[in-house]
Amino acid sequence: MIKYYCDRCGNEAKTLTSVKIPVQKQIGFELSCYTRQIELCEKCKNEADEMFDTLLDIKLSMFAKYLKKGGVQE
Repeated sequence: MIKYYCDRCGNEAKTLTSVKIPVQKQIGFELSCYTRQIELCEKCKNEADEMFDTLLDIKLSMFAKYLKKGGVQE
């Protein structure tokens, strides 16, 4: 029997999901970052998804303010 353990919390899980997380800013022509692939249980994956969603909202808000539109435009 194969046992799976979450890379974040260390708990045993029936299945794991691979997620790429940013680990370091990449200096170069394009704005990007180095990523690391980790295996997460369902609970930790949901928490990571919430963080990625929140970060996207922050980026959209910042660029909207930068363009002086005052909010997210559709």
